[in-house]
Amino acid sequence: MRKELPIRQIWKTLVLVLGGLPFAWLLVILLVDPLPSDDSDLVLPGRQVDSEQNPYPEIRNISLSRDEYNEIFPVTQMLEKEKPFDVALVQNLLKSHATELGRFKAYAEMVDWKQDQPLGQTTNSDFEYASHWFRIAYLKWAQATLFTIYGDAESALDEALELLQFGAGLSSADNPLAPVFCASEISEIGALTLVESIDNCVVDSDILAGLAAKLDRPGLLRNNLANVVRAEYTLIAERGMDRATFDRETRPSWEANWITKTPSWLPSRLVYKPNLSRSLCAAYHRAAIRNSEETCQAYFSAIEAAIPEAWEQSIIGNSFGFEMFRKRMQFLRTYHGSFVTRSELALIRLRVAMERYRLEHGDWPKDLGSLVPKFLGEIPIDPMDGKSIRFDPKRRLIYSVGLNLVDDGGMAPDVPGTLRSREEIVIELEPDCRNRSSPRG
Repeated sequence: MRKELPIRQIWKTLVLVLGGLPFAWLLVILLVDPLPSDDSDLVLPGRQVDSEQNPYPEIRNISLSRDEYNEIFPVTQMLEKEKPFDVALVQNLLKSHATELGRFKAYAEMVDWKQDQPLGQTTNSDFEYASHWFRIAYLKWAQATLFTIYGDAESALDEALELLQFGAGLSSADNPLAPVFCASEISEIGALTLVESIDNCVVDSDILAGLAAKLDRPGLLRNNLANVVRAEYTLIAERGMDRATFDRETRPSWEANWITKTPSWLPSRLVYKPNLSRSLCAAYHRAAIRNSEETCQAYFSAIEAAIPEAWEQSIIGNSFGFEMFRKRMQFLRTYHGSFVTRSELALIRLRVAMERYRLEHGDWPKDLGSLVPKFLGEIPIDPMDGKSIRFDPKRRLIYSVGLNLVDDGGMAPDVPGTLRSREEIVIELEPDCRNRSSPRG
């Protein structure tokens, strides 16, 4: 006859089983990494490229030796108003670098850019090349300044357009990192060159009308931020979300060793889950892509909202995976250059329209509505916050609120002849020439 278990023993067994379930579940959470998630939507889309309109790989022929690179540096100081403008020096440099300048011009006119190497290789090789392209962009700016001195407004504005076109092409080539940063900087040089040319030259209405049409070209206005983000994610996926790729220098040595050299007897899943970390990274990049066509404000808000809580990741055993993710996500914030470039383009289009209005009416418009529809199809929107570009008719300046998204009232640029004032992007319609280091001087 089978013995009945005492009630007390049944209860004791039940308590042990039920009490152990949370611990068993905790072990599952800590030790099990979820299956990889589908990230095929983050793959860069394939596209046919017109090889005759793609400067890659020939664009890498714009290359400078160390001595050539350094000899151009004084030009950057002149253009940034740190030194007087030396016409003779600039003319000599333009002559000695005529080949690179010719290549820059030819590539700027191409309209179907696409990088030609695996992303990891592109990132490593184009860091150096991008700095060379940036130096040649300064020479283009210097060339435009010379044209301004000689009163050749049309040629000066052509130089500015080539800079804008080169920057737009480089940003559209599905590159991550260095080339994209370089593209934003070259576009800013182009905007500065255009504004200076209009300020310092007598430009007739026909030239301005032609310039306005060129600034409305789709190639200049395209926004490729979504593919830039995809390129960045592809690069991360190629390199792998593993502990070996974590930058040890960003953490204390003992902690870095603990991340990268977890003892074999300690399960690494207690602190790091590769699949979960990659899923976090994918979700973050998706948020950036969804908002790449929105304002800078919406973009920043979306990627901030996609960041999980650190304590949640620690609870599920992914504390160091989260640290790697947090390091990666900083790159997406640095792509703000796309919004800066869009703001600068909106401002220079508005600046050209206002100059055309002034030539026809003898004075600046009282409000931006006066420019529509003859000089502008519509009032430009500030890509930073989605509101109209600001215009202060009393102080005669137009501005974007800039990356801090705060309207400080359009303060004059910190350095006369530039576009930046704190975080704002400002164009003065009548800059005070007494405070500027004029190249004519």
